[in-house]
Amino acid sequence: MDDVPAEMGALRVNTSPEVLPAKHAEFARNGAVSVLSFRVFHGHISAGLVAVALWPVWAWMARRMVDGSDEAWGLVALLAAVALMARDGTGRPRLGSAAAVLALYAATFGFAPALVRGGLGIGALALVLMPGAGAAGLLVLSLPVLASAQFFAGYPLRVLTAVGAEVLLRAGGLGVGRAGTMLEWRGELVMIDAPCSGVKMLWGGLFLACALCGWLRLSWRATIAALAGAVGIVLAANVVRAAFLFLKEAHVWRLPEWTHAAIGVAVFLAAALAIAGLCQRFPARMPEVRRGNSTGSQAGLFGICCLAALLVPMVPHARKAEPARAAMPAWPAGLTEMPLGAEERRFADDFPGEIKVLTDGRRRWIARWVTKPTRKLHSSADCFRGLGYRVEMEPLFVEPDGTRWCQFSATRGSEKLTARERITDAQGGAWTDVSAWFWSAAFGKSQGPWMAVTVVE
Repeated sequence: MDDVPAEMGALRVNTSPEVLPAKHAEFARNGAVSVLSFRVFHGHISAGLVAVALWPVWAWMARRMVDGSDEAWGLVALLAAVALMARDGTGRPRLGSAAAVLALYAATFGFAPALVRGGLGIGALALVLMPGAGAAGLLVLSLPVLASAQFFAGYPLRVLTAVGAEVLLRAGGLGVGRAGTMLEWRGELVMIDAPCSGVKMLWGGLFLACALCGWLRLSWRATIAALAGAVGIVLAANVVRAAFLFLKEAHVWRLPEWTHAAIGVAVFLAAALAIAGLCQRFPARMPEVRRGNSTGSQAGLFGICCLAALLVPMVPHARKAEPARAAMPAWPAGLTEMPLGAEERRFADDFPGEIKVLTDGRRRWIARWVTKPTRKLHSSADCFRGLGYRVEMEPLFVEPDGTRWCQFSATRGSEKLTARERITDAQGGAWTDVSAWFWSAAFGKSQGPWMAVTVVE
């Protein structure tokens, strides 16, 4: 061994037990960085493929965010999700699961509602990015869901709020009665209307919970528990808000008009503090690698499904034949029918019924004759928002004979319009909002066809 050259001796010294652990540690660090870089690159390539394949979904979301037909709050949720993923990184994509979601998207593209396709798109994107639980929730909230949530959940939430407010007010010593979403006390009648359904407050509460869970890096189990708690807090807060507003509107308490909005803000702030306190009760955990289990065959299947999703919008889809529709009843003399505009004609093509616009020279009457329960019979307020008007809901308009109308104002520049609308059936049923009508029609409590009338002046 004495004849070993000095260079070999140096090599022997460099591999001594004292140096070897440090070399291994350096190799492990370099290897971990390389694996992490590949995983991030792989996930970004997969996300790019999903983004290209599902371009109709992103175009629809962008359109809904800017055309006024829905709130643009989804953009805030999307930016918050991106910020969390930029801080915490993403995991290895689950290409097999993403391929299944893309296949379902392609198979249902011809008949699934746009919101369902949007949900599938967000699901596929989440499966390839594998964000944390909070960021995943924010991605879901980025969908333009408020208008649909108000349509489907607005009336059930209003009934639930009215029941809770009745119980709370009775516990306070007031003999309050309830009929549906109406509260009555000593001849004063107060309606829990659409803005008081709590849909927007619920979205805000879920956004706050998802953002906090993501910031605190809570686990999926803790995040789900926090979201469930946030829903309960918001529902209870909305009941409290409705009870306080009833005290004001029924003149139990004499309060200035500005307190109507102030009560809502104060109750939401209290709910937000409660949600923040709830999220902080869960133990935070360190960032973890979110691993997928994708194989080469799953990657190939994922590519095929991306291609199918990309091409399916270009395939012509046969439209489902509509059954024969009952004719719209004749209108009273003195009303002149007006031609439909381009947007109205496009909407009428897929409407399950008939649409007419009439005028008496001073007011405009929009009549929608519908033959089945449908999401397409939405509030006229959504149409005005889509046309660029700023809409403000107003108290119910009540005619001398007791007929009730939903009423709102629409302002665009110097133009200010007042509109009122109601829906009726042939049996004498009447509704002042589309959510209440939809559930009555869907459960067979009302038989069609129905007439929705909007009067604009």
